[in-house]
Amino acid sequence: MGTRTVALLVRRVPRDVHRTIKAAAALAGMSLSDFIVKALAAACRAPFEIWTGRMGQEGSWRRQGS
Repeated sequence: MGTRTVALLVRRVPRDVHRTIKAAAALAGMSLSDFIVKALAAACRAPFEIWTGRMGQEGSWRRQGS
């Protein structure tokens, strides 16, 4: 059985960020969607502290025990 996927909608992406990601995807010979999925997967493999750093400071999300 194949991997199940879900749809993810990202809103309010600044135009310059969109242009940069779109250009990077084209240079990689990938669709924008495939490029973003690959980037998200790589970010999820990053150390936990990278994810919690800014989010924890804003107080919108905190790790248990923080």
